[in-house]
Amino acid sequence: MSRWIGFLLPLLSFLSPFIARAEIDPASVVIVANSSDPKSVDLAKYYAEKREVPAENIIALPMPAAETLSGMDFVEKIWDPLTETLIEEGWISGSVRNGRDDYTRQNVMVFGHKIGAMVVCKGVPLRVNHEKLFYSEADAKRLPKPFQTTRSSVDSELALLAAGPYRLAGPMRNPVYNEEDPSSFALEKVVRVSRLDGPSYAAAQRMIDSAIQAEKEGLKGRAYVDIGGPHKNGDKWLGEVAELLGGTDYDLDVDRGRPIMKASARFDAPALYFGWYTRSVAGVWKDLDVAVPPGAIAFHIHSFSATTVRKRNVGWSGPLIDRGVAATVGNVFEPYLEGTHNPVLFLDSLLKGKSLAEAAVRSNRFFSWQTVLFGDPLYRPFALPLEEQLKDIDPMNSFDQYVITREMNRLIREEGEEAAADYGKRKFMQCPGFALALKTATLLRTNGRSVEALDLLSPFRYSVNAAPDEIAVVVGIAEEFNYLGDTATALRLLEAMTNAPGAPLDLQLSVLQKAAEVAKDAGEYVKAEQFRQIYEQRKPPPPEPKKKS
Repeated sequence: MSRWIGFLLPLLSFLSPFIARAEIDPASVVIVANSSDPKSVDLAKYYAEKREVPAENIIALPMPAAETLSGMDFVEKIWDPLTETLIEEGWISGSVRNGRDDYTRQNVMVFGHKIGAMVVCKGVPLRVNHEKLFYSEADAKRLPKPFQTTRSSVDSELALLAAGPYRLAGPMRNPVYNEEDPSSFALEKVVRVSRLDGPSYAAAQRMIDSAIQAEKEGLKGRAYVDIGGPHKNGDKWLGEVAELLGGTDYDLDVDRGRPIMKASARFDAPALYFGWYTRSVAGVWKDLDVAVPPGAIAFHIHSFSATTVRKRNVGWSGPLIDRGVAATVGNVFEPYLEGTHNPVLFLDSLLKGKSLAEAAVRSNRFFSWQTVLFGDPLYRPFALPLEEQLKDIDPMNSFDQYVITREMNRLIREEGEEAAADYGKRKFMQCPGFALALKTATLLRTNGRSVEALDLLSPFRYSVNAAPDEIAVVVGIAEEFNYLGDTATALRLLEAMTNAPGAPLDLQLSVLQKAAEVAKDAGEYVKAEQFRQIYEQRKPPPPEPKKKS
């Protein structure tokens, strides 16, 4: 026994620096860029500077400009050069051996790694196409039909850089899936990979700045869940996400309509969004000009959400990044629902203070498959607690009113609605805003304090300038005026919102319907008819019936 201990101690001493740790030190982050694209290298340098990653951690290798590679090109131009460099620079403990495996990869022996996270920069190819040379009849017999492919994302392959030889046909199980605190042994086989990419380099860079700002100031805004997709399991996931968000004290809206949240829905300050389906960006994200809070996380489930991230309106991942979110996920081909990131595990990890990279690796069932994580892997959206956010309210920052509404929700839960209404009333004088006004006035009215509610809403009686994503909130304020008996003001506000600049057609029509309804209930029949006529004029014609073949 003593002989074995004597043998193992030096070996363990050698391996110990390469055992991955749960907390990610910036010094352990490797940044991969395309040296053939100067902007890719610039992005790598920018991230390194902002996150205090040593400059020598940047690995820039010549790569093709194409977003999609063949399997052979991936191995030759990314996998082999990157593996050899990581071994040479000591990131992976191992050695390059003679010969090649069945997938033309250079033979290597791997003992472990010390990569806390890997950041892949825009310019590095995104997808790997099916490669017939990497696929055999034996694979076909062994794998279920949906998995009989070698198609994958580049990042999902890179997650297995330290795993040793593995097949490229079908997915490989993630050893740390659903492990809240995975063992060091399991993490030795996994590299946590995240990508800074998007339709432009400016959008990719903004993800970095947005994440860092949110960590400093806290995540501010509201939460939205869009349930109503094609499969029960997906709806179940999103239902559980809604339950988790319900415990965060963020204002939460849950939409259960199909196919997707329309632009007529309230969608101001989307700090947390989870939803599905539709092939490309649609509804509120496409038609409404939304002010996205720093650090916003958008998780949209769709099989082909990241077939490209170079276009502003194709798929979901690229468009969401273009619109300002700090983090999202995507699928480069058809992974099937169980092969996508699990949103419940993803959100649960973030809420427990984990980083984006840790949340993604816990929620991803497979590697060598088709998923991608976009964003700063070190980003921790809930690093700053609510009580710290409340110490630094800036009345000039429109997102700060949502910190107050979140505190109001905490007060409702712990002390009751009266306490929350009193708090909102005090804070409205410090940080006036549509969202805070609506929440506070509603609480005052429903608790028998209508006079106070009217007084609080008095600044909105005569003139309101609303951004497109604030229109639905102003409509809510108009409804409050109507509930409080001031129908004239309600109609004046609603009429103003029907002509608000930037309002998408769905929202215009919704406001016109509401205005006609309020006018009719108040006996203003001429006004109601005017609103109805404008509605009919703006309503698009019905689609032409399909011709029979």
